[in-house]
Amino acid sequence: MKIDYIDTNSYYDWQPGGENHPTQGRRYKHATRVLQQLENEGVVEVNYVTPRGPFLEELELVHSDEYIQQVLSDGECDEWSGSKPDQSAIAAMFFGGTMLAVEMVQGGAQLVVNLPGAKHHAMRTHSSGFCVFADFAAAGIRFADTYGKRVAILDIDVHHGDGTESLLKDRTDLFSFSIHEKGIFPGTGKVDESNKTNWIFNRPLKSGSGDLELQNAVQDFVEAALEFKPDVIMIAGGADGHYSDPLANLEYTEIGFARAARLVKEAFPDLTFIFSGAGGYTPDDFTPAMWLSAILALAGKSDEEIINLEIVERVRTVVSKRGDLYAPQWVSADQEPKELHTEILPGLFMGGTADDDTIEYAKPLSTFEHGIPFDAVVTLYSWAQPMPWGIEELRYGFADAKMSHIDEVRLHRLAEWAYARWQEGKKVLIRCQAGMNRSGLVSALVLMRADYSAEDAIKLLRDKRSEVVLFNDAYVDYLIGLEPKN
Repeated sequence: MKIDYIDTNSYYDWQPGGENHPTQGRRYKHATRVLQQLENEGVVEVNYVTPRGPFLEELELVHSDEYIQQVLSDGECDEWSGSKPDQSAIAAMFFGGTMLAVEMVQGGAQLVVNLPGAKHHAMRTHSSGFCVFADFAAAGIRFADTYGKRVAILDIDVHHGDGTESLLKDRTDLFSFSIHEKGIFPGTGKVDESNKTNWIFNRPLKSGSGDLELQNAVQDFVEAALEFKPDVIMIAGGADGHYSDPLANLEYTEIGFARAARLVKEAFPDLTFIFSGAGGYTPDDFTPAMWLSAILALAGKSDEEIINLEIVERVRTVVSKRGDLYAPQWVSADQEPKELHTEILPGLFMGGTADDDTIEYAKPLSTFEHGIPFDAVVTLYSWAQPMPWGIEELRYGFADAKMSHIDEVRLHRLAEWAYARWQEGKKVLIRCQAGMNRSGLVSALVLMRADYSAEDAIKLLRDKRSEVVLFNDAYVDYLIGLEPKN
């Protein structure tokens, strides 16, 4: 099953309380990087989608005008100190991503993931528990009121979904089922607070409960949901029930979490699912691994397949390889370079090829009109027109994919040649088709010969040309594995 995955670099900047705050945006980044690896290996099919901001009328489904004004106009919220418009904007994007998921479901999507969604503690007039806007409650209301759909929300975060429950408790066409640890924040969610007439259910678990107790509770959800007859299932897949999580006392494992998700999918094989990550406070290993295990189960992967993928180790590898260097493997129009060639450092340029400078157009050499006069050019796109008379040029065409050994040897020769001419004071251009990956790789090799680390070289190229230069992870892996060249 294809995964429609809503994501943006802005998600990764979520840090409402600083570096030591429990909730960190990097957990989304690590999950995305591993999912990209799995896609590259053919394990899953992924459609990456950029979220949108929320519409005012969507926020008004679940929040007061005063609260919306406070957060979006004043940048103020109980989840942080003072005014932080940047965090307000990210919180709004989390909400908008889930509302976009509703539209995607209406367009035929079968499994939509918006990891920063399921902010299940947010109330009508205030935030709570790291949750600013109540996206799951709003999505359920939108499904019901606009599209006539019956929505079942399963919340398996370790904390009771009190905000979602409060906002939906008077509805009879929406279903909320929360499985959480008994006696911890927010202190609600007792069994006797359930209301079957309004499809509100709570299953508190004792401290120390593990995979078996989770699966038994999920089976209770299945039985109640079969009676409700939903059209859509939304899962608040908080990873904070994992045995390693510092904010709770349950004992879930990654594979137990995956089995819980699979129980629901097997009971409702023909329904559409929206999955969001809610909480999870081990950002550099188990939280992303828990989310990915559940997503893979919803996408049809077996226990054995998930175990063999070694998701936790993949997350740790991404983190150890300075995961901030990995850019998204999809590029939106606003991320594309705005200019054909960019000066990275004085005399060193990287760039691409305009359509009318390619061999397919068969233009005479004398009509090459783009760019500025260069003394030396490295061309990495085989369909590029050669440079005009009087310009030194070395050419090596290769695919924007993983490199072979012969590629590595030749690219280092090209980089050495370009570096030598740059050091002589010549203007050097390194170009490929779009001016993003292949030119970025050789430009980074040149910079590393000038004593830049791989990290500093990649960041410089992105600062100068585009934030998604070198979005080919294979090239980033290769550069990180090299010692700087002098």
